[in-house]
This record gives sequence, C-alpha cells and structure tokens, in this order.
Amino acid sequence: MAERRKAAEPSLSGVMDAYAHALLQSFADSSNLFPELLRARGPGSLDRGARTITEILRLLPEAATPDKDQIRRSDPAGALDTTARAILGACFHNSVRPDPADGETARRRYADELGDMAIAYLLTPDRQGTAHAWDQTSLYPSGFRYAWAGSSTNLEQYLKLRARYGDEPAKVGIGVLSYVGYPGLEDWSTPTDLEVYTLPAGVRAQVPAFETWFRLLDEEFGTTRAYPLAAQRDLVVAYSRLTRDKDVVRAFQDVTGCRRDALLAGEAPSAEIGCNRSFLGALAAAGPSPYDGADSRTCFANFQTRYRGDRDASALRGALFQCQDAGFLNTGVGLGYNTYANPFVCRPADRQSVRERYTGREFILPNARFTALPSHVDIPLDLGTPGQRGFLQAGYCR
Repeated sequence: MAERRKAAEPSLSGVMDAYAHALLQSFADSSNLFPELLRARGPGSLDRGARTITEILRLLPEAATPDKDQIRRSDPAGALDTTARAILGACFHNSVRPDPADGETARRRYADELGDMAIAYLLTPDRQGTAHAWDQTSLYPSGFRYAWAGSSTNLEQYLKLRARYGDEPAKVGIGVLSYVGYPGLEDWSTPTDLEVYTLPAGVRAQVPAFETWFRLLDEEFGTTRAYPLAAQRDLVVAYSRLTRDKDVVRAFQDVTGCRRDALLAGEAPSAEIGCNRSFLGALAAAGPSPYDGADSRTCFANFQTRYRGDRDASALRGALFQCQDAGFLNTGVGLGYNTYANPFVCRPADRQSVRERYTGREFILPNARFTALPSHVDIPLDLGTPGQRGFLQAGYCR
C-alpha cells in the first residue's frame, strides 16, 4: 500500500486507486499474507485474521487524511470506513469466486472499477443518481419538466451490489435498474448508464409524494381547480391502504381499473385491460407523453383545459402517469418499489413480502442537461443478456 501510495496521483482518487490495486494484488499474490489467512486453520487463525483486517481497514483513512477535505459526505470518517470495507469485501469475493478477475489486465480493470465506484460514493454528499439511456444528454428525456432521481443512500447500495456481485455484472446493472423501479427487465435491451451528479446551487430535490406534485402544479399554473382536493385525498387514501398482500400496483389497479397482471406483462393502458373511463380520458386529453416528443408543461396544460370527465382520483393519476412518468410502480411516498426480487433480500420474489420489495429513497428535481450540472460522472451499466435474468424472480443470492 505504501509503495502504491507513493507512486499514486496526489489526490483522493489516487488514494482510492492505490488501495484497490494494492489489495487486489495482495489477494492474487500467492506469496502474500491474504492467501495464508484464507488457508489458515486453528484456534489462533481467526484472531490473526481479525487483526489483519483491522489493520487493512485502518490504512485507507490514514492514507486519505491529506485529501480528506475533498470528501463531500456528511461523515467523512464513516464514509472512508464504508469504502475500505466495500473494497476489501470485493477483493475477497474475487479471490474465492470460480472465475476471478485473473491476469494483470483483468485485475487492473477490476481495481479501476472499484476505485471509480469508491470515488463516486465519496463525492456524493448531496449528489443524486439517475439511470438513463446511454446517448441521453439530460437527466431525463428533454421534454420532461422534472427528472426522477435516487438518493446518495441508493448510491451506497449500488456500491454494495458491485462488491457483492462483481463477478456477475448483470446482477449489478439489472439490480440497479430494478432498485430504481424499472419494469420489463426480463428483456430490457436498451443500453443504460447511471449518472451521478451534484445539484446546481439553489436547486433542491423534493420527495415525490402526491401532495408535492399537486403543489408544484398549482405553483406552475396557478390554482386552476384541475386537481380537486377531494380527488387528491382519495388518491392518497387508496395508496395508504396497502396490506401484506396488496402492493402499489394493486393500488394502481384499484384507482385506474388497469389490471395488475396485464401491466406487469407489459401491456399498455387500454379498455381491453380494464382501464376506466376517467383514466383513459385523462391520457387522451393530455395528449402525447414527453417520451413521444411532447413536453410536461403542455401535457399538464392540455389535461387542465381539455379534460371533460369527472376530476376524480383516476383522472389525476392519469395526468401524472402521462405527463411526468409516474408509472404503475410509483409509490407516491418517496420510496422505490418493484415486484422483482429485492437484490438485498435472499429469497425469491414470490417469498418476499410487499414491505421487503420497497427499495431506496427517490426524489424529483428540475430536469437539466448534463453540461449544466456542477459535476457529473457517467457509469455504464453491464446488463448482460436479455432473457437470461432468472434472478429477477429466483432471487440474487446463491
């Protein structure tokens, strides 16, 4: 580690790279201590291993002390400890898996990835993360007024995914998208990246509760009576009456009539799958989605002026669905959700409770081009092969 640190770039990034490369090499080198610890048996071996791990975990905070002011986390010491443990765990996992990153080139690439993920975590105090198509130039497709974002806590979870399943990249890439709340992942083939970024001064992320959306719409358009308080109340109540066996997709069905099984099978909203008149009328009045070249402001304005049906909970849910990508997996409380197996719960999806399938915190913030952000890092996600993602239902743990 000392030799690597002397040769490294004098920065936090240099420390992370030196630590990751030195640890990975130590595990790979049969003449070093780690293989001996892994093979050791006897009453003193566990104590010896614990002392060694404690010393290794101490090295990173010590080496990073001159660059500690670069860390943007609220608890820099705790963040460095988390980083050291994640890198150590990833290196250990690599050493025992049947197909390790072997050879100088593979080890260098693996260590570089660990260092990059560590830096992305350490530089994200108030950072957010948004998954997007690889050729996108803004946080969300350009027509959307607001972008959906995950919290820095989510980024920590992605780092843990990388440490746990580094030898199975699809579990990391697809696991991120599942944690975000993407449906239809069995056959997802769109190249997708994770963008990690800092918000511009004065911009704040907001919790996308239903109340937040309607407050923002009132602020944007003035009090138009397009979103009656009684309908807002009914929508909130519908999503607050979930049970052990009733999830947010079932709540979406109760509000809109669209059948849960059809939605999860990838069918578009229509009368054929049971969607009610208010919901379909709201979609029609709002017009094209920003995904189809429109923009959120025009979409909401169309709903407000063109919709002629009952302005009930279903109609309001339709406006959010069409104009701001609040899909059927949206919880309305600022937490992510998916019907797939939670990557951090070691059971198949059908044996995980509704509570266990909730994921991390989510936010909304004004959509922006990447070039308008103070800083951002683009991380390509390895999604593996479509159709070969049985872990989505069977569970991630081996």
